[in-house]
This record gives sequence, structure tokens and C-alpha cells, in this order.
Amino acid sequence: MGVVAALADHGSDGPGIGPLPFSVTPLIGRDSLVAGVAERLTLPEIRLLTLVGPGGIGKTRLGLEVAHAVREHFPDGAHLVRLASVSDPSLVPVMVARVLEVRGPIDDPRAWAIVRDRPGLLVLDNFEQLLDAALSVVDVLTHCPHITILVTSRVPLHITGEHQHQVPPLRTPSEDVDLDLATLADTDAIRLFIDRALAVDPEFRLTPDNAGAVVRIVRQLDGLPLAIEPAAARSKHFSAQSIVDRLALSSEDLRGGAIDRPPHQRALRNTIAMDHVGKCSRSLGDRERAWACHRESLAWRRKVGDPRGMAVWLEAMAGLLASCDAFEEAACVLGAVESLRERGAFPVHTHERAQIEPTVTLIRTHLNADRLAASWARGSLMGLPPIVDLVLVKAERAVSALGAAPPAQPPAVPVLFAGVRLTPREQHVVQLLVQRLSDKEIATRLSISPRTASTHVTAILGKLGVRSRHDVARLAARAENGADAQDQSPSGST
Repeated sequence: MGVVAALADHGSDGPGIGPLPFSVTPLIGRDSLVAGVAERLTLPEIRLLTLVGPGGIGKTRLGLEVAHAVREHFPDGAHLVRLASVSDPSLVPVMVARVLEVRGPIDDPRAWAIVRDRPGLLVLDNFEQLLDAALSVVDVLTHCPHITILVTSRVPLHITGEHQHQVPPLRTPSEDVDLDLATLADTDAIRLFIDRALAVDPEFRLTPDNAGAVVRIVRQLDGLPLAIEPAAARSKHFSAQSIVDRLALSSEDLRGGAIDRPPHQRALRNTIAMDHVGKCSRSLGDRERAWACHRESLAWRRKVGDPRGMAVWLEAMAGLLASCDAFEEAACVLGAVESLRERGAFPVHTHERAQIEPTVTLIRTHLNADRLAASWARGSLMGLPPIVDLVLVKAERAVSALGAAPPAQPPAVPVLFAGVRLTPREQHVVQLLVQRLSDKEIATRLSISPRTASTHVTAILGKLGVRSRHDVARLAARAENGADAQDQSPSGST
């Protein structure tokens, strides 16, 4: 394929090469991160810096913001090479040569003499599916001693001279303390939600009535900007609590988004939506729907060839297998994921660990130490294609075996709470609160993270108008003993 044709092929993601674009919306909650990355990028000993993080975390936007912040440090300017829609690694050096105005055969070091003494910044965006082209980056650095390269990728390039910077999710409100509205509104993920909600509804405000629901939204979405933005955009038509309820039942509130988003970001947003609904469906007992959602998201993850995204998908599938009582298979999958993460040097983020913990706890309660260790070790020896193939077979078999049974219905809510509008998952949590289970125990029962359990408890207390989880159990006990529900009110927090 000729160079002109190749460059034209990926024009759907915007210009493949060119100057840095300017954003039309503010970057929320990344000020300190931008400053930290910019400082590293201007150090003389750092010529290759890779921003590493999962899809949807905001690597591209962060990279562009950093590039604008440091561009005056590079007299020859800053240039962008978009790689999201490029599938041929051999095109990477061609695109780099073109943006740097290199003339002549690119495999001839003399052709690069034109940029040898020009201090410039090169941004290579979405490198993860082109890792075979990593050595060409080394060639550019060798031929152009005054060029600095900033890469965004879901995984490191693993080449000489590379420095890495992990991109974390946006900060979400703490689970352990009650925060006032002003403090909540200053939390990064909440700030992003408010900003995007105001864009579609100028009257939107964070209030005591909707604050709990907004907190639940950003926590459920793990602080991922690409997921928070479309959810906030629904504020034009739905209340925050309605968005929470809809997120538990449908992926539509996370799909779509701005039509000028690059196609790969729109596809990624849909993938995040499917995985989220899959997890929600699993926690509600609808394993068939969960399996359908995860199966759909796999197609896109395979197309992109994103090892970190595949690791996250496999961890979700381990949770599905465990919910189907396939505990040895689930342990095998987690063993494979641990090995995959170690080989790829992309450790588990804190929010990812919180998603895995309930699955690990569930497995440990059903397998003795020897069986757990054997299954885990078996998985650690498997590569990515074999473990994905195994998951597809085992999940289909496990879900089909349970397919005849209807999704688990939440137990009847105590009569005292019959008039309160609770989601199906909240009804489950109410019954477990009545049993005086802790957040950690609730999380294990429902195969959700303790953080998610905590947000459900907070929402339930608000809806019931009580101050503590113990009030829920007390009121339910009094109702069962025949007390007049209309005269009951919580006696205070404990």
C-alpha cells in the first residue's frame, strides 16, 4: 500500500499526522498530573515517555494537554501522529518521517539529517496495537538526538530508554467518611460529571437530594472519564437516581456520546458499557445476559489487540464463572491473568483490584488451598489465546447449565419498606443489611466490590431516611413484630 493511500485510510480518526489540536472542553481533575508529566518530559535524560493506562482513562487527552504545556520548550514545535486506526506497523516510521518532513528513503540514516539538530516533540497516540513498530521508535531517537517522544499506550513499549508514567482514574469520593457538598463538588470525578451535566442542562446543581446518586455513578464507573461523560450527558432527561437505576439495567446511558469523537473512542465507550452491564447483570443473578454482554465486548477487544483490556475482560469472566459455581475454572483464569499482567508489566490498579477481590474471596470459600493453588498454577502456564479459548468453552457450558433457571429475584422487601422505590440490587442489599452483614460480606454474597456495596448502603439509607445501617435492621425487626410502621422513626445513629 502506498504512503498516500495509507494515510488516507486512517483519516476517519481525524488527521493522521499534523500539529497539536486544541480541545473545546476543559480537562477536569488532571492539573497535578499534567504538571508532573510535563516536568518529566522536559528533563534532558528523558527522551521517551510512555503514558500507560487502560482504555477510557484519558491518555490521549492527557498527552495532548501535556504537549501543549511544554511546546515552548521545543523550538521546532510539537507534532501529533494518530495511530488508533493504523494496523500495519511498517507505516509508523513512514508517518513519523512525513510529520518531521524527512525526505528520501527512511531506512537511510542520511535522510534524517534534516531533523538531526531540530529540538522537537513528537506525540505518538494509541501505540498499543502496533508494538511490533517499537524498534522504529528507537531508530527515530537514534537518528534525531534532539527529538523527544511522548507515547500513549495501554501497555509499555519495553524498549531501551523508555520511561513510563501510569495514568490513574479520576479521584472519586472516599468511602469511609461523610463529605459535605462543597468537598464532594471538588472531587475530580464529581467535577467532571457536573461540568458535562451543565453542558446539557444549565440548571443542573449538586444538591443534598442528588449527591448520593452522583457519587454512586462515578464510583460505579470507576472514575473513567470516557464512561462518566456520557452518563452525565443523560442529566438533560433523567435525574441522577434514574441514571443509577438505568446503569444497572442497560448500557445505553454509556453508549454514543459526541459524534466528533474518534471512532475507536466511540467503540471503546460501547465496550465499557457492555462490560459494566455484564457485571451488573451478574450481580442480579442474570448470568445469561452477563455472558451475552461480555461476549459482545470480547469482539472489540480482540480486534484492538489490547493485552491490558483482555486482562480486565478475563477478570470479569472469572467472576462470571465463579457465580456459576465453576470455581476451579475461575481460579485458573485468575492465575493466567496474573501471569499476563506480570509479563506485560501492567499491574493491577486499585480500582481494578477492588473488582477482583469479591471473586477471589468467593473462590477461596469453595476451594481448599491445594485445589486453589493447583488451578491457579495451571492458569499461570497458559498464554492469552489458550485461556480465552478455555473461557469461551467453560463459560458457555456453565451458563447453559444454569440457563433454565430464571434470574435470581431479590427476596421480598420488609413491609415497612414496601413504598420505597428501591432498585433490584438495593432490595438484595436491604435483606443483607437486615441480616447485619458488613459491606465486605455483602460484597461477597453479591459478587460485587466492597466499594460498590458501600455506595448501595449509602443510597439505601438516604431513600429510607435513616441514619445508620443498624436502623434498617431495627426498623425491619419492629415491623415484623407488628409495630405500626407509620409511627416508627430511627432512634439515632450507632
